[in-house]
Amino acid sequence: MNKFLVSAITAMSFVLAQPASAAVTTNLNLNFESGAVFNGTLTFSDNYDTLLDVSGLLTGGGYGSANINWAWWLGTGQNATARDVDGITNTYEDWLMDGTEPSWNNFIGISWFWPVAGDLQLNLAPAATVYHAGINNLDAITSYSANGNNVPEPASLALMGLGLAGLAALRRRKYV
Repeated sequence: MNKFLVSAITAMSFVLAQPASAAVTTNLNLNFESGAVFNGTLTFSDNYDTLLDVSGLLTGGGYGSANINWAWWLGTGQNATARDVDGITNTYEDWLMDGTEPSWNNFIGISWFWPVAGDLQLNLAPAATVYHAGINNLDAITSYSANGNNVPEPASLALMGLGLAGLAALRRRKYV
């Protein structure tokens, strides 16, 4: 076998041996008792146990217009994985912030369930029973809608691209 063919086979087997991993991007709309609304995007790890990123806008309810672009556990450098503060089985919690520590004005506490059939399920229990709840732990979530998509991680896409490039080169060489 020539060196190129060995390289192409090695690259393909490496790509195929990688575990499938994807981030879950969820479009989220939250409504609060005060009339405030949050519209944004949350990105979770593929098993929903880590909030990787947040971006969105909090408007109304006396909060003005606040860009929410920071998640507490990751932003403070703490371990963000499997943080269960409220003690409710199979839930995770984090704060969505409008600034970095310690200069935030507003934060939205969310608690989410381990997903069923791949959908994000927020815990809408009252603030008294959930450690992270509503805006600034006072303004409770009254309703929400969420829909998500699995997005391959950049490393997975790069490996797939490498494997496809190897196949294309092999195919070109075969017909020359």
